Amino acid sequence: TSQVVKSKMSPNSLWFSAFVLVHIVHGQITKDDYYANWMDYTGLSDSTTLSLLDVVLPGSHHSGMYPAAIQSNGYSASTDAYWIDVLQWITGTSSNVAVAPGASRQIGSVLQQLNAGARFLDIRLEKKNSNSVIYAHHGLLGATIDSILSDIVSFLQTSNGKEIIVLHLNNFVNMAAADVDAVFDLIATTLSDYVALESSYALSDAMATVLAAGSNVIPIYDQATTHLHVKSDASTLTGTATESASSSDVIASVLDQLRNSWDVTKANVVYYALSIGTVSDYTSFKRHYANYVEYNAELALTLPNTIRNYPKLYFGNMLVVDFVQASTVVDEAVLLNANYAACRDTNSAAVCAASTNLARDYKSDGISADCVGDSQLLSDCARACGVCEWLAGAPGDACNGATVVCDNAVYATAMGAIGSNGVCYLPEDEQQAFIGTLPFCLAPFAHAECGTISSNTCSANGTVEDVSDDDCDGFCSVNYQCVSGYCNSATGKCLSIATPAPTTTDAAEKECYCDQVTSDGAIEFRASIDGLRPGDPDGEYELANPSQCSSVSTCNEVLDESPYVKSLIGFILIPFAFSIVMFIVFGVCCCNWCCCPRCAKKRCCRCCVGDPNASPTRKWLPVAIMAAVLITILWACIQGAVHNSKMHDHIFAADAEDGSV
Repeated sequence: TSQVVKSKMSPNSLWFSAFVLVHIVHGQITKDDYYANWMDYTGLSDSTTLSLLDVVLPGSHHSGMYPAAIQSNGYSASTDAYWIDVLQWITGTSSNVAVAPGASRQIGSVLQQLNAGARFLDIRLEKKNSNSVIYAHHGLLGATIDSILSDIVSFLQTSNGKEIIVLHLNNFVNMAAADVDAVFDLIATTLSDYVALESSYALSDAMATVLAAGSNVIPIYDQATTHLHVKSDASTLTGTATESASSSDVIASVLDQLRNSWDVTKANVVYYALSIGTVSDYTSFKRHYANYVEYNAELALTLPNTIRNYPKLYFGNMLVVDFVQASTVVDEAVLLNANYAACRDTNSAAVCAASTNLARDYKSDGISADCVGDSQLLSDCARACGVCEWLAGAPGDACNGATVVCDNAVYATAMGAIGSNGVCYLPEDEQQAFIGTLPFCLAPFAHAECGTISSNTCSANGTVEDVSDDDCDGFCSVNYQCVSGYCNSATGKCLSIATPAPTTTDAAEKECYCDQVTSDGAIEFRASIDGLRPGDPDGEYELANPSQCSSVSTCNEVLDESPYVKSLIGFILIPFAFSIVMFIVFGVCCCNWCCCPRCAKKRCCRCCVGDPNASPTRKWLPVAIMAAVLITILWACIQGAVHNSKMHDHIFAADAEDGSV
């Protein structure tokens, strides 16, 4: 038998050769230019061997559903299933504004999504009867088809001319055949410089060939069509959206889809996105989150690890997410393409999945059992077998600031030369202690900090003033996207660690705490616990300054003295009440059963303390133990009540009358 050694294949390939050619021409590039033209800068557009079936493109889910478009339509209701089954029951007689946070799936316009790197657009259209205008839809109406196409034109006019956009037209509502044809004709006319006859190219053609045919935009319809410029979904795309409101279910569904492979003659669409399909799902979402961005944050955080944890899987071909601007999906797509260029399956995904028993072995880091000793299989299905190693030094990888070289294809692309290294970020002690962050490689274009959980730029009524682009230049979803500090994924902002908790002070200057309420649920919760929070919750507090919290030990000391932390003890009140009941029941009834063998069990009210024949231990030890437990809980609840009176109200947002918070 031959021993199989796991090794990383040399990345001296077409991918890296393209880097050299690109950077001889372009030199160092800016962040905006990089994301707007990433297919050009990574060499994909010029490839004469790779097709759209061989690469990963980042996509935006419900691309036409962003807040500005929804607002511009006056929050008009759709007639789709999401409105009928969910949102109309939520609004009742109130305004549709209330459900707008649950209808948005992107942050900015289609133009902004494309500039952020999205190359697959999920366009779902509906005709509004009252004005015959065609809109994007998802419970409410979003961007018009005219504005979507205008954004695509604007993007392509300013790009390097080598970006390919897949335009997936699907889920049409209230549209007759003539309406569908009118949309296709509008696409052919508006995008005349960027679409080609659908018969002049195939998705299996090399990307250089697709561009040479004049097709920067590939329109695909989810039904059969004979239009000259639009391909049919049935012959080009595969993949089904996960109908789940659970992050774990979405991940499981995606992994099942990838490990079982797909029809490799089609491009596979991976929907890494949550779905709200019932009133119950929506109620649960709204109870805990202010908007869908916060709701989506948990899933967005899992994307890098999901990709890195399963190197045997091929994450092709369209990786579609909500809020693409606040996601790592573009960076992950670039990284995946670099890894696949360095080491990939040369046989089809379906053949490799079956031959290597991928469905069984996809979780294993080692060489798959079916591949050991089979040199042909190891060559044809290197990735599915487990031969391919992950390229080291990628954004987010662990590093040691003194010795590590964060060197990866991603940095070579962004920084202008092969061998360019990324930056290893060393979090401060308090950051490592409170958010569990160890040294990591930063993203090529990391975002600046937006401040702390508090702000000195609060307005008179205590609300947060807008942070300028100079201070906050983008959205984050993971820590490695931030130049320093950490990423608050719920808000998509890079923040700094100033302190672990608020503390009281008598200093003349008070730091302004801004409104932190994130949902109606938070306000309702505060109202429900008012009885447990005696005293004035609107006292003046400030964050402990960094000098008070410069190490793990001093931070712990600050926490020990923090009324915020101590106030949590107050929520033992309900267990305390149950403890009293338990003590009474034990004293008057259960004691008789447990320690009075001579007493009749039916005589529940006699306890062994009245049994002269029982030993002192048998008579008094259970009672003493219960009394000690009761006293301990009583002390804890008193402490909680005292410190609840000191708890700063910024958590539940009740502004002080003088405007401070």
